[in-house]
Amino acid sequence: MTPQLLKVLDDIKYHRIFSDFDFRLAGGTALAYHINHRLSEDLDFFINGKLPKNDIDIFIEDCILMYGKENITPIPLSQNILYEFEIADEDVEDYQQDWNINGVKVTFCDSSSNIGSCDIFSQDNFVLYDKVKIMSVDSIFKMKSLMFYKRVKVRDYFDLYTLYNDTNLNYTPKMTLDLIQKYELLYSFDMSLFFITLEEKIKGYDSKFDSPLHTIIKNPPTFKALSNNILQRLMEA
Repeated sequence: MTPQLLKVLDDIKYHRIFSDFDFRLAGGTALAYHINHRLSEDLDFFINGKLPKNDIDIFIEDCILMYGKENITPIPLSQNILYEFEIADEDVEDYQQDWNINGVKVTFCDSSSNIGSCDIFSQDNFVLYDKVKIMSVDSIFKMKSLMFYKRVKVRDYFDLYTLYNDTNLNYTPKMTLDLIQKYELLYSFDMSLFFITLEEKIKGYDSKFDSPLHTIIKNPPTFKALSNNILQRLMEA
């Protein structure tokens, strides 16, 4: 974790929002907490249901008292996300809120629409960082395995690559495929369509719309090298 991120986490870790609601610190930052494989720059708090908006408002007000109003700003969501919620006649703030808190991006997100989320939350052996629940490595692996082929991000690929290669953890591409077949009805009997879809997603990757690796690790591999490695290992599993 960067010093700036660790300071924010230490400043908010006692807040009652994390004891009153079942938020889990997830994603790359949670994984970095466990295995220290890279720097992390943001805090992603997932919950398995709609966001408690009033309580997030109180949390933000408390952050303003700590850091000053000028250091707390909402981060606009993409136009694509806003359009999807507008079409569905839903309030996007019930499902995702992004904030810049003293220079650190903090996200609150309802993950219940993600496949496998209910099982992952119920089976998660989280660890506590004071009041903050940090998702287990096993749960992070499951989330990454069920997301990397939908949302193609170089950091997700690097995290998955790291999990496959860490001999202390014993995660395999076969485990990823088993999870996909368990939760994705479309691929439950035939994975050929999955690989066609994955290859198309990889071909369409555009780094302009992604956060780079070079800011969080030294001498990072390219997305092409990571994706080729993962694709080959999945096809051989």
